[in-house]
Amino acid sequence: MKRPIFIAMGIWPDEDRYEILDWQLGENEEAEAWVTFLSSLEEQGIRGANGLQLIIHDGGSGLCSALRMVHFDAEQQRCLFHKLQNIYNAIEAPENLSPKQRRRHKKAIFQDFRDIWEAKHYQTMLRRYLKVVCVYRSSQPKAVATLRRDFRDTVTYYHFEQLFPDWSCQHLRTTSRLERFNRTIRFRLKAANAYHSDAGLQAMMAQETHAFNHTQALH
Repeated sequence: MKRPIFIAMGIWPDEDRYEILDWQLGENEEAEAWVTFLSSLEEQGIRGANGLQLIIHDGGSGLCSALRMVHFDAEQQRCLFHKLQNIYNAIEAPENLSPKQRRRHKKAIFQDFRDIWEAKHYQTMLRRYLKVVCVYRSSQPKAVATLRRDFRDTVTYYHFEQLFPDWSCQHLRTTSRLERFNRTIRFRLKAANAYHSDAGLQAMMAQETHAFNHTQALH
């Protein structure tokens, strides 16, 4: 039986510091399970009043629902890596093309979507967004629908770039730091093949979390 592991990472952009704040073994990825995890974070004092500015997440439906129920008093940013991945998967190519031609066709269209978030200025980004919607509304309806879904949450970082010009953009747009830690966990899970008890899985997570945070502290 597969079970999710909920993980929260904290980033301090002024110090270029990050660490795993908490993790929890869940039963599923439904909103109720996420509410339990998020509530435990909020109870630890992780909230806007104590300095939390931005929550970056992958846009999972259960997590999004939970974030509407647990009040952190912080802005949200949809991870651009996951957003772009979903858009690419939604782009359709003609069936009569070869696999290589299909990939080229999709990449050419995808670049137009990707360019939206490459704009340095908010107004330029909006113009590119409207142009892509207009150009591809009929030919790529699934990709455009994916683009428009929670689009506002994908551009929160522009506001924070204005507020905190010294903060690196990489801290504001993606969950890439967390994904690196997740790759380590997936490697351990694959190597073990399966854990036959929660205790074994929790011990592995505790070990990797401690090692990760200790390494960051040395930096």
